Amino acid sequence: MIDQHDVAANGLTFSVRSAGPADGRPVLLLHGFPQNSWCWRSQLDVLGDAGYRAVAPDQRGYSAGARPVEVADYAAAHLVADVVALAEPTDIRIVQPAPGGGTPQTTTVPVAAGTDAPFGPADPWEVMRAAVSRTTRSGAVLGSDEAISAPMALSMFLGSPDRPSIPRSVVPGSPGDLCILKVPLERALEELSASNVAATVIEGLLIAGPV
Repeated sequence: MIDQHDVAANGLTFSVRSAGPADGRPVLLLHGFPQNSWCWRSQLDVLGDAGYRAVAPDQRGYSAGARPVEVADYAAAHLVADVVALAEPTDIRIVQPAPGGGTPQTTTVPVAAGTDAPFGPADPWEVMRAAVSRTTRSGAVLGSDEAISAPMALSMFLGSPDRPSIPRSVVPGSPGDLCILKVPLERALEELSASNVAATVIEGLLIAGPV
């Protein structure tokens, strides 16, 4: 069951959806543009039923009580501060950009990446390229100080829904989740292209690749 309530944090009031026991291991779910916390409804139910305390806020600009007027109030530093303030009462672990940009540093929440489909590209490799280069399809560079490394971008897609920050592994006797490359991993990280994927296997079933 998903609950809705308001949370005061960082001088603003955020609308929040949550599920699961109050004493469950906390998980903070952050939506992208142009979504809000409703995009996490399925994950909230699954995580809550699994015993986690799943929390999904409508972030700055999306909550009625968190809509500053000035454009400068939407800088990355303010967005990170919001997340830190929201997470602090629950002792969630958080990843935020390191000072000066570059590789995110862990302060206290494991995070995972998503594709933003259907509003953005469904190709995870395209999303990884954007996170590394911060370059749009038109060639514009946005937020270069928020860029992350290719290994970091890839690692954020390797977790499972219930443990998003822990890379999945092959377990003998269990159906496997595999991304089989045509090229060495080093080249795949340099190019971050789906063209380097030979086959994709999910829970032991061939989803894409040679028949």
